[in-house]
Amino acid sequence: WTQGDLRRQAVNLASMLVNNAGFNCNATRVIVTLKDWPQREALLSEVRSVLSQIPTRKAYYPGAAERHARFLAAHPEAEQLGPQNKETGDRLPWTLISGLDPNRPDDICFTTEAFCSLMGETALAAPSSAAFVDAATAFVNDVLWGTLNASILVSPDSQKDKKVGRAVKQAIANLRVGTVGINHWAGVSYALGCTSWGAYPGSESSNIQSGRGV
Repeated sequence: WTQGDLRRQAVNLASMLVNNAGFNCNATRVIVTLKDWPQREALLSEVRSVLSQIPTRKAYYPGAAERHARFLAAHPEAEQLGPQNKETGDRLPWTLISGLDPNRPDDICFTTEAFCSLMGETALAAPSSAAFVDAATAFVNDVLWGTLNASILVSPDSQKDKKVGRAVKQAIANLRVGTVGINHWAGVSYALGCTSWGAYPGSESSNIQSGRGV
């Protein structure tokens, strides 16, 4: 990805969190990346940069501060971002917990919806880009809580690769979420108002569940 691509996708990811101060059932809560991707840290740095420039917002939803505190208790390494960089009054900082261990399926970030100004990131090992797409799909389906939506961020050049393109198409078909977005927040399906919206058909819960990210 070019520097412009990284910045654009960082803004894209940040917008999936900061919209409505993070109080969205379709917010992206876990970013899944390829462990050996050379630009992984560059993307995360751009996400940090974007979030650090966005003013924090009122945490108006009941219980938000308590939920945020539980996540920080489990992950004291969490990065708290925003112009003030600290919780002040009724505002919560934008919070990124990167480097989550994918081999700990009981991690609070994988099992519990934060429903506040917080998102995590985990990296999966895979021998190739196409294999990563397959592994990320399985991880989202089998480990992450929630069946509402997922967003796949993939460069056009990568999609031109036959193996990667085929893997992305397979991921769209195999992801057990209600809506899949490509290079855009899947929550746009809800915003359009005329598209179908809800949890993955046949999921264990009939309630609308939280968003995921790939």
